[in-house]
Amino acid sequence: RTFIQVNKANDYDYLFITNIIDNKKYLLDSDYIYGSMLSTLLKKDKKICLVFFNQTNFSIKNISTKIQNHKNVSYYFFNNKVNFIKDLKCFYILIELLLEIFKNKILINKKIFPFLIYSLFEEETLANVRISNFMKKISKNNFKKAILTYEGHSYERNIIKQLKNNSNSITIFAYLHSGIYETSHGIYQTDYPSSILPDKYLFSGKVGLEEFKRITNKYTNSDCEIFGSPRFFHPRKKK
Repeated sequence: RTFIQVNKANDYDYLFITNIIDNKKYLLDSDYIYGSMLSTLLKKDKKICLVFFNQTNFSIKNISTKIQNHKNVSYYFFNNKVNFIKDLKCFYILIELLLEIFKNKILINKKIFPFLIYSLFEEETLANVRISNFMKKISKNNFKKAILTYEGHSYERNIIKQLKNNSNSITIFAYLHSGIYETSHGIYQTDYPSSILPDKYLFSGKVGLEEFKRITNKYTNSDCEIFGSPRFFHPRKKK
């Protein structure tokens, strides 16, 4: 299926977007990306919706067994594999875009035109169309806040756009969970409309935060916060 949903509800406090990277059983108190944040919020009786982008060939059974009966947790699994029948609407959208390009061919630079045609048939384009449809559908659930992993990819900006366009009122946090470098061009490209930019940036540590502020030269401490990371935390052993 394109996606699988359980525990359908409305009016969530938080939407977390994460990824499936292995076949281990999923634990709410040790998420690979968010660590114990999810279990901490649940202890405060917050309602959480999880979106898992499945980047593996594994079954979702091991993931779902630990969270499917939790009263304050709902979740979606987005399958990255294309299904021709279920994704027929997406192919129709691509055809519409192709016709629109040819319709306006006279207005398009001759050097850009072949690139547009080529890009339309790239795998990433279809993936973005599928994600758009998916995010439009789940945005009806009325999320108050959304946190997504962020590296400046086009599909991440696409997620932000769909959440903002299809939610009544939402605050979106972009979590830069890994280290950032000057070559991380997508992260530093912030001269875009607010409709595809997050409302606030979260960082795994102080170095990343300060580097981001220095290179973009447009954000302050009110726009950026240190969130931490479970992957960079190693408690000292007691002697």
